Amino acid sequence: HVLCALPFEYDWYNSRGIKAQYVGHPFFDEVAAKTLDESFLAQQRKPGQKIVGLLPGSRANEIKQNWPLMLDAMWYLASQHADVRFLVAGYKQKYVEHCQEMLAESGYDLPVEFFVGKTSEIIELADCCLMVSGSVSLEILARETPSAVMFRIDWLETLIKWLAVRVKYISLPNLIADRMVLPEWIISGSPDEAIEQITNTLDNWLTHPEQLAAARRDLETLKD
Repeated sequence: HVLCALPFEYDWYNSRGIKAQYVGHPFFDEVAAKTLDESFLAQQRKPGQKIVGLLPGSRANEIKQNWPLMLDAMWYLASQHADVRFLVAGYKQKYVEHCQEMLAESGYDLPVEFFVGKTSEIIELADCCLMVSGSVSLEILARETPSAVMFRIDWLETLIKWLAVRVKYISLPNLIADRMVLPEWIISGSPDEAIEQITNTLDNWLTHPEQLAAARRDLETLKD
């Protein structure tokens, strides 16, 4: 996963035996070439409102583990920011329905909307995002959207992490930069402290435009 997604450098010889060297990753070309749904963007841009994008993952287990914590974070942010809206980028319709079921069970009344097939548009629209760690973080970087990254693991995954993991970060932009460009949390055991830190990070971005702008500039520098 990491080796395929990180930027790379390689030599390639065409049919005439001419050597060409490539540096970077074709994903960034794909993002630049992608045509966004302008009508969706126009519909969702509402003056005086802030948008937080939610990327709950592309696997059922990721959603099961992380979405309840995202609900807690949204509840806190909504209580602090009357002008905030949450747009959820669902990978599949069945995952969206699962998220909606857990939202109903939580009892939270949140200004949240769910979409499938609009991940790029939501990343583009969002002032900031809360996301489950995955390859979508490359698009977060390409679109320069400040994001908090989370990934909840169970006891077995925790054991494997401490025995096998030798990298300092889990999100691709941080691995590329070799520093904390996107704040990230691996959550095991009680999530309370991590959720407090995550919500404080998002709250600071929503409250202080200069901090949000600084985070965007950091991503822009890394992207370039």
